[in-house]
Amino acid sequence: MLKQIAWNTFKNTGNINTFMELMEVDKAMENANEKKLIKDAEGLQNNSKIKLF
Repeated sequence: MLKQIAWNTFKNTGNINTFMELMEVDKAMENANEKKLIKDAEGLQNNSKIKLF
């Protein structure tokens, strides 16, 4: 969704800097979600006898 907002903003304003900033925010959000998933998986691994990694 944020990618679409970034693209529409760029199309309407022509400001590539705004587009790039919004894309960086989107990338940061994806990285945060991935780190949370890894942390959750590690927590599950610590609470069980099954090793995931």
